[in-house]
Amino acid sequence: MKTTNEKKIIKTLILFVFFVGFLTIACFAVENKDSNVPPRGIPPSTNPSVGPPGAPTDAVSPIEAMGYGDFRGVIHAHSYLSHDSEGAASRMIQAAQTTGIQFILMTDHPSAYSVNHGLRGFHGGVFFLPGAELASSDGSILAIGLQENINTRDTQSAIDEIVRQGGVALFGHIEGIKDWDAVGWDGMEIYNTHYDAILDGKIDKTIALVPRLEKEPDRVWLSILDKPTLYLNAWDAALKKRRVTGIAANDSHENVVYKGIQLDTYERSYGLVNTHLFLMELSEAEILKALKLGHAYVCFEVFSSCRGFSFTATDGKNIAIMGDDFTIGKETTSSLAVSIPEEAKIQLLKDGNIIKESTGTSLSMDLTEAGVYRVEIYMQVGKKLQPWIYSNPIYVR
Repeated sequence: MKTTNEKKIIKTLILFVFFVGFLTIACFAVENKDSNVPPRGIPPSTNPSVGPPGAPTDAVSPIEAMGYGDFRGVIHAHSYLSHDSEGAASRMIQAAQTTGIQFILMTDHPSAYSVNHGLRGFHGGVFFLPGAELASSDGSILAIGLQENINTRDTQSAIDEIVRQGGVALFGHIEGIKDWDAVGWDGMEIYNTHYDAILDGKIDKTIALVPRLEKEPDRVWLSILDKPTLYLNAWDAALKKRRVTGIAANDSHENVVYKGIQLDTYERSYGLVNTHLFLMELSEAEILKALKLGHAYVCFEVFSSCRGFSFTATDGKNIAIMGDDFTIGKETTSSLAVSIPEEAKIQLLKDGNIIKESTGTSLSMDLTEAGVYRVEIYMQVGKKLQPWIYSNPIYVR
């Protein structure tokens, strides 16, 4: 029979062996722990989709991974509420659904009903905001997000009233603007379909192709398209003085009929070029905010979808997207990065001048100098380089 001391010794040895074994197993578990398994008490990640409701669920760019949705829309659009269009609301909704448009910012010519009878909010899954194209002494002003009509031809008075109503003021048809000294405006057209089609002298070429419209509609429609050099030069000149958001103007009317053929269907107009906005939600407040900040880019969607495009600046900790200010880090390396969904010619511009270019799906550059940086991207279509993407600037300080 074992003595009491022997029993105590045996018990102590058993506890010691158990304790050593437990430590061994615990250490082994720590060393071989699955990194996807959280510590006890913390629920495992369900990998929720990033982005706001209404946006595609899978983030495909660094900007979308930040929680923004890349929303595709139409700016500068006319309907039956304008004197020069008979386009019905149902036609706009139908065309938007067909072409994948998520928002339309209306700019009907002013009338007693152009704002208070204009579509506002979601209709057929498409988000609308009423507004107006205001004629000024030397061009036009796109008033986005109006609450009531504005009746004035004075540029500064119109801008002041747009601001009072909480809207966004954009210069339109900038080929006619001579006085850029007004204050309080937010942005400008950097492409306008109407100017490209008619005012730059190619309308005869387009009309000559009308007999091919039914068999080759893309060829006829694309005959109007050129790089908007005049608009881009005016934008760069304005950017030397102030922040300016660049947008595309569809200037859609669905009012051009030639020999019984509708040349400018809403589908063609909406499908040619779009303005993309990075939004946390598809709402009036977020749209107006993005336009003011320049969280936007222009895409000639007729050639290919642009979703996945990204232009950012970072110092490894902070990140800026299009429209943001960015301060070059003093202790860390700062850089710019461009990525696109498919191969094309990428041009990086500083203060309006090309400083780097490459052909591929990405471009990057260390940042050492302050300036206004933006991106132009061109796609090879047949024998011609066609405009595809124009970014808004990152303002580097």
